[in-house]
Amino acid sequence: MATAMKWKDEYLIGIPLIDSEHQQLFEEINKLYMSMKRGVSVKEMEDLLDFVINYAKTHFADEEKIMQQKGYPEYPEQKEQHEKYLSEMQKMQEAFNESVEANINFKDVIERLFPYLCNWWENHILKTDKKLGVFVSQV
Repeated sequence: MATAMKWKDEYLIGIPLIDSEHQQLFEEINKLYMSMKRGVSVKEMEDLLDFVINYAKTHFADEEKIMQQKGYPEYPEQKEQHEKYLSEMQKMQEAFNESVEANINFKDVIERLFPYLCNWWENHILKTDKKLGVFVSQV
C-alpha cells in the first residue's frame, strides 16, 4: 500500500500562488488517502474526492491565467495535460460512484487512484510546472 505524499522544497516553482496551491493539493490528497485508511463514511470520502477534483480545477484555472498573462509558449500543451488529468479524475469519480452504488468496496478505487495522483502531481510539477516557473522568472 502506498504512503502519504511528502512535500519537498524541490516542488517549489517560484510562483507563490501556484506553490501554495500545490502544497494544498498534497495536503488534500493525503487527507483523501488517510481517510480511506481510517475507514470514513462514503459521504465523507465522496466529499474529499469532490474537493480534490474541484481544487485541481481552480488550481489549473489559476495556472492557465498566469500562462496567458505572461504569454507562456507551452500553454496549449499544459492546458491539454490539465484536461487529460481532469478526464482521468472524472473516470475515477465515476468508478467510485459505481462501486458505492453496487455496494462494492470503494476503498479499492481510492487505492488505485492514490498512486496515480502521487505520480501525476510529482511529474507534472517537476517536469512541466518547473518550466513555467523559470519562464515567469525571466519575463
